[in-house]
Amino acid sequence: MGKSIEKSTKGNMENRMYFMDNLRAFIILLVIVFHVAIGYMAPAPEWWYVVDIKSHPVFNLFVMTTDVFIMPILFLLAGYFTMPVLEKQGMSTFLREKFFRIVLPWIAGVLFLAPAITYMIWYSRTSTPPAYFTYLITNFFSAATFNHAHYWFLGDLAWFFVFFAAIYKAFPSLFQRKAEASSPSFVFLVLFGLVTAATFFIANFYFYADEWFSRLYIISFQPTRFFLCACYFALGIHAWRNRWFTEEGYMPHFSYWMRHLLLQC
Repeated sequence: MGKSIEKSTKGNMENRMYFMDNLRAFIILLVIVFHVAIGYMAPAPEWWYVVDIKSHPVFNLFVMTTDVFIMPILFLLAGYFTMPVLEKQGMSTFLREKFFRIVLPWIAGVLFLAPAITYMIWYSRTSTPPAYFTYLITNFFSAATFNHAHYWFLGDLAWFFVFFAAIYKAFPSLFQRKAEASSPSFVFLVLFGLVTAATFFIANFYFYADEWFSRLYIISFQPTRFFLCACYFALGIHAWRNRWFTEEGYMPHFSYWMRHLLLQC
């Protein structure tokens, strides 16, 4: 029995995609630096929580560049590992785990941490900010000012998992993994780029690029980027089905990703 456990552990380690772990860790670190840099932009956005009196245009370049790809990559990774986790755990365990790992931290963050984060706007910009609990009762939960702060990602991801589970239950055959690996065609990549760009620019006709929608309380998102993130989540599932990024599958060279990033910018 000990040998079988050792063999199973060894197999899991061999099959683990460590470069995906490294990518996820790098992007999360970049997200932290990104949010720090916003406060030093010249000028920083008025809606940002804390704005430093010192600023430099180099932070503008950094923020505008990284803002293009950091969240799409996180949603793509989430989509890519959705099906293998579901296949391993089953639907009931999958949803239960997502509830404890995604939904509960999201709710706790919105109720207990987001108010303190958004209170920094009042505290750092006014000479006589309201008392915290006064702000919490009279301002934060009003429809005009309520938002999920940084926890919007968990909320949107939770809703993506809910819709995915509903579609999977109705059409499980759509998510079966292919026996052989395949690579995306040039036409597919171009069309995907055009469609995702179109979702942003069309929404931008009706909403500001940085506008947030939180009026329903149970979801918070940027209308100009919501469908963009949804597309990358779906792309992650599609990539898994076609065995991209596996040893025998689609492995684009680093130079391709850099060219794609420059085109998006």
